[in-house]
Amino acid sequence: MLHNAFLKRLGGISGENGDGLLGDNGAAVAFRADKMHSRAGELDTVGQRRFMDMQSVEALSAELEGILLWCLEGLQRLLRNSYKFTVSPKAAANLETIKRNSNNVLDFLDSEGYFRYKANFSISSKDLYEIYKLWCEDNACHPVSAARLSSEVSQNAVRLNLEPTNNIYLPGGRRVRGFMGIEALVHPAA
Repeated sequence: MLHNAFLKRLGGISGENGDGLLGDNGAAVAFRADKMHSRAGELDTVGQRRFMDMQSVEALSAELEGILLWCLEGLQRLLRNSYKFTVSPKAAANLETIKRNSNNVLDFLDSEGYFRYKANFSISSKDLYEIYKLWCEDNACHPVSAARLSSEVSQNAVRLNLEPTNNIYLPGGRRVRGFMGIEALVHPAA
């Protein structure tokens, strides 16, 4: 049957009852997930209830049309969005929380008192990194590398109205990399 092959493919199960776990009714997907979490190969009562629910061929057959329609809706949405997955607002917020917890650069870029975003000003990547290291020291954080900081600032340039450039001129005429649209408010001793 089509739905049996479909469910076996989803569960990563090959063969026709070759492992002796179940008959050919597609219930192996639930059985396999519960089996991994059981002790000594025994299903717990919750796992047995799930197994018994999934074992019903009629229940799976009744859901097959809905499952396939759900898959087709998702495929149509992918095509409309140029193969980009849609992200719910809650998922986007969770992703932002994870990013902020693992990356203090975002907090630095949103901080106050160290620099300000202002047109017609610029800062070299080296000077921005020195300010970032001062911010990390003040906030008991570990700094990322200078290259990572520059990369993170570049990735957030549109949001911050910055322009990455390699046309920042230091005294003496040396041209270096940096960012347009940011003014240093502190000048740490190098």
